[in-house]
Amino acid sequence: MKLVSCYVEGFGALRSARFDFDDGLTVFSSGNGVGKTTLASFLKAMFYGLPSCRSNSKAFDDRRRYCPFDGGTFGGSVTFEAGGSVYRVERFFDKKSGQRDDLRIYKGGKITKELSPDVGEKLFGLNAESFSRTVYMDAAEVESGASADILNKLEGGSASSDADADGAFAALDGKIRSLRAARGSGGLIDRTEADVAKIRDEIARLEVIEKGLEQKYDERARLERGSSADNVSAEEKTTSKRGVRPNAFLISLALILVAGGAALCVVSLWGIALVALGVTALAATLYPKLRAKPDLSSGGESRQQRGEKPVDRRLGELDAGIALDEAELEALPACRTELLKIQSRLQNLKRRHELLCITRRCLEESVEKVSVKYIFPVREGFMRYAKTIRAALGGNLVMAEDFSVKFERGGALTDERHLSAGQRCVCGLCLRLALIDNMFGREKPFLIMDDPFITLDSENMNGVRRVVQELAKDRQIIYFTCHKTREV
Repeated sequence: MKLVSCYVEGFGALRSARFDFDDGLTVFSSGNGVGKTTLASFLKAMFYGLPSCRSNSKAFDDRRRYCPFDGGTFGGSVTFEAGGSVYRVERFFDKKSGQRDDLRIYKGGKITKELSPDVGEKLFGLNAESFSRTVYMDAAEVESGASADILNKLEGGSASSDADADGAFAALDGKIRSLRAARGSGGLIDRTEADVAKIRDEIARLEVIEKGLEQKYDERARLERGSSADNVSAEEKTTSKRGVRPNAFLISLALILVAGGAALCVVSLWGIALVALGVTALAATLYPKLRAKPDLSSGGESRQQRGEKPVDRRLGELDAGIALDEAELEALPACRTELLKIQSRLQNLKRRHELLCITRRCLEESVEKVSVKYIFPVREGFMRYAKTIRAALGGNLVMAEDFSVKFERGGALTDERHLSAGQRCVCGLCLRLALIDNMFGREKPFLIMDDPFITLDSENMNGVRRVVQELAKDRQIIYFTCHKTREV
């Protein structure tokens, strides 16, 4: 894969300019302000376009930066070879929106949609960010490591696939957090568990009422049995107090004796004796009846008092309590049914959470296996390039399993951020080259280097120069610099 030529109709300070590229190393060396970075950015824009301007943003983005000063045509074309075919990409940019850009692709002189609309992603298998971490190098510092796109490319997949590892992890983590929050109790499982606890508390409260209701039933039955026995006893007592009714014959006989005695009193003293005998008999007959009258009155009061007894009041209290308890207990069957439903839902949520966690662990293991599978050849390539330069670093460069670069000095591994800017620049170059070697097959992409070594001293630059010259033997390199000491 190589660039043949490009024509800039209007892009920044460049206007109506044509550039041809050699097969191996093409060097553009000149002072500042000539348009080297502009040309490098133009080549990238031909493949990946320019981001649209945000209407409310004041940022000076690339679309604003490279829009022609005089307001003329904004864009141009690039011709390149790939897969044995010659392509020409014409792209003209709107001043603000990428939606209004004009893109045309020709293959062998005929228009084609083979690489449309995402030319760079279909050609290199990398998005714009990953392209800038590998094929396109400028002075901007990029931390070591591999993006999901680069990992996907190493695996031989499509970099534009939505099913990248980062996206899968993000989706899984989102679903896992929605079920059970990492902190607090905001997850669906936590809320369902709270619902279960709440309804269990309600059931426990109702079961206490249910147990108390049984006790009230028993107490009421005992009171009713006791009240019935007391009523029977009181009735018998009342009947006994009424006594035997007076004998009517005896009363009549006593009255006859009194009347006969009174008649005889006129003629004989026996009359007086008969009257006395009659009165005595009458008194003896009526005396029990006279004693029973106060008891009848007392008996009436007892019946009235029996309605106000404590046992009767207790029976009323029990009846009222029983009615309230029975009304509350009507909700108990529904609560138990609802508890079973919520517990079943909770069990399903926990099962789902467990499956998601298992899926995430499997994905982690898969990514780790893929990393181990590809880490070795990338690490070997990295060390091969670093071997030429590492003596100037004063130690060894080591690449970790996540493709991050460490620096070994005195037997200890140090993060690359502890290195100087020049040393980090060397690390970045070695990693980019190692990744490119393993991401692409026999047809390696061209490399665009926009003065990426401005932080290097002469010793490190000599080592980098040897690497670049060696690379140019089997691939195309477009190299830009503004200083003769950094020419290769």
